[in-house]
Amino acid sequence: MSWKSIGSKLLLGLVCVSLVATLAGCGGTTAKYPEKPMTLVLGWAAGGMTDRVMRFIGPIAEKELGQPFVITNMPGATSAIAMQHVFSQKPDGYTILGGSENPALFQVLDVSPRNYDEYDPIMLLAMSIPCIVVEANAPWKDIKEFIAAAKAKPGGIKLGNTGIGGQPHVTGSMMKAGLGVEFAMVPYDGEGPTVTATIGKHVDFTIAGATAAVENMRAGKIRILATFTNEKVPLLPGVPALGEEFPEMKKYLPWGAWYGVFVKKGTPQNVKDRLTAAFKKAIEDPKWKEFTTQMVANPLSLSGDDAVKFIKKWQSVTTWTLHEAGAAKKSPADFNIPKP
Repeated sequence: MSWKSIGSKLLLGLVCVSLVATLAGCGGTTAKYPEKPMTLVLGWAAGGMTDRVMRFIGPIAEKELGQPFVITNMPGATSAIAMQHVFSQKPDGYTILGGSENPALFQVLDVSPRNYDEYDPIMLLAMSIPCIVVEANAPWKDIKEFIAAAKAKPGGIKLGNTGIGGQPHVTGSMMKAGLGVEFAMVPYDGEGPTVTATIGKHVDFTIAGATAAVENMRAGKIRILATFTNEKVPLLPGVPALGEEFPEMKKYLPWGAWYGVFVKKGTPQNVKDRLTAAFKKAIEDPKWKEFTTQMVANPLSLSGDDAVKFIKKWQSVTTWTLHEAGAAKKSPADFNIPKP
């Protein structure tokens, strides 16, 4: 046998050994991940719905993963700061986004170049019901009296806002389009601070998820004037649906913010599978089901293609609504977002 032949066989053998080692390493990643704590980055201040959801579901999911989540709040720019931070990190499953619906609007609102096309959804967890919230002793007896007062004082009634593309901004824009009423937007870093500002009478009202609203209503700190639904919510007896009180709003409703867990595209499939399995197990936990009921939130439990389809449909409805209300800086058509 020639030296050339021996050398070729030796080289082939080394390639095979290397390939086997590589495959073995890939196969072992699933079993090893996670080998250290994972950072779950939230784009909102503590106390809001995103914060509550992630701090509740995180400890349940981490039991399946064997490593803790280190939850980090990075409020600002309607969660764009947090999203950019996660985007800047290595896609290895150790920096995860605890996200809300807002980035689906970033393009038309010209907030950030980041969007959910650059991320893979691990799990969409729940959807909240927005509520029009005022301080417990506010002068308006009901939603019709409130809207009449707002129309009589254009731009004078102050709305606690979480930023461009935040829930109050979007729903306020819907009310502008449907009812012809405008508000003075006062910015805060998250839902928790807007509710606190409403209780403290620093703003006249805010539009908060039912979770934050119900807790403060039970404590006698606020009143809920209406929900952004077409029918009354069974868990909120006595609270009218905006679509029932104002039929012209029905075409925009029901509408809600949603919350989910995302990783940057490029994250290994086995890591995504591991995370998805952990969160699927977590949403089956009775504690999570009890939490969504108490918080008046609708569980979504969507992953993979189902989650992507949900986001795309929500994005289509909401971006075109903002466009028609004159609240979008760019047309959804510029980004090939289909009209619903």
